[in-house]
Amino acid sequence: MGVEQFIKNDSFLRILEDKGTRTILVMGGADTGKTTLVESLLAFLSGPRAVVDLDMGQSNIGVPTSVSWGKISGRFDGLAGIKEEGFYFTGALSPPGNLLPTVVGARRMVDSARASCDKVVIDTTGLIEEPAGRVLKRYKIDLILPDVIIGLERAGELSHILDPLRYREKPLTWRLPVPNGVRVKSRVKRTEWRAEKFREYFKSSRTIEVSLEKAGVEFTREAAFSGLEGRIVSLRDKLNVDISLGVIEKAEIARKRLVIRTPLHQKLKFSAVVIGGAVVNNI
Repeated sequence: MGVEQFIKNDSFLRILEDKGTRTILVMGGADTGKTTLVESLLAFLSGPRAVVDLDMGQSNIGVPTSVSWGKISGRFDGLAGIKEEGFYFTGALSPPGNLLPTVVGARRMVDSARASCDKVVIDTTGLIEEPAGRVLKRYKIDLILPDVIIGLERAGELSHILDPLRYREKPLTWRLPVPNGVRVKSRVKRTEWRAEKFREYFKSSRTIEVSLEKAGVEFTREAAFSGLEGRIVSLRDKLNVDISLGVIEKAEIARKRLVIRTPLHQKLKFSAVVIGGAVVNNI
C-alpha cells in the first residue's frame, strides 16, 4: 500500500519530505494499520532513514519484550528485512505496569536512530485507552519531541491524546481515518506471533552459568528471587547496553547461580543480568 493511499494531501507529503521534518511518530489503537503506514512512509522517504519499533508485544524488529531500531540506506523492501541495530529491554509484553522502562527505552532508541539517520519513523503500541494510554503517549511525546505525529483513528479515539497538542508549536499533528481492509489480529494470532519470534531468536542458543557474585542483577519490576524459572532476561555490558536476551532455566539462589539459555556469542562479555517479568515457555 503506497503512502498516497493513506495521505491524499500533497502539502502534507511535502512537509514529510522536508529536511526540517526529522522525526515522524505514528499513533493509533490496535489493528488500525500503523505498521502498514510506517512501511509506506519508509518506502516514500529517501536517503538514510531509520525505523524505531516501540511495540514490545508485537515486534517487527527485534524480539518481544524489547524496543528496537533499524536502518534503511537504499531501497526498502519491508520491515522483515531490516537488521536490528540496537534494542532496549523492557521485560514485558505490554506497557501497563511497565511505563518507565517503556518510555526510557523509547528515548534511547530514538536518540540512537537520530544520531545515524536523517529521518526517523516511529511505530508505537496500540495502547491508547485511558488512563494508561494517555499517560504513556503524553510522556513519550514529551521525551521524544517528534516533529510530526500521524494518528490513525476510527471515531475520534485519539482526541484525549492529540487535542491538547493543537496549542503547541510542535509537533504538527495529522489525523487520518483507518483505511478499509485493515486486518484484525485475534489474541491467538498475537500469541502465536510472539512464540514464533522467540523460537527464531533462540534457535541457536546455548546454556551458560552465571555467578551472581560476578555479575550485577537488576529487575525491571519488583525485585524478588523466587519464581525465576522461565523468566526472560537481558544481558547488558559495562556501558549498560543490552547485547542479548536470555531465559532462566534454573535459579540456584542459595549457590548464587543462574543457568541461562541465550544466543549470546561467546566472545561478547556482559556485566549485568536484567530480569524481566515476562515468562517464555517452549523455546
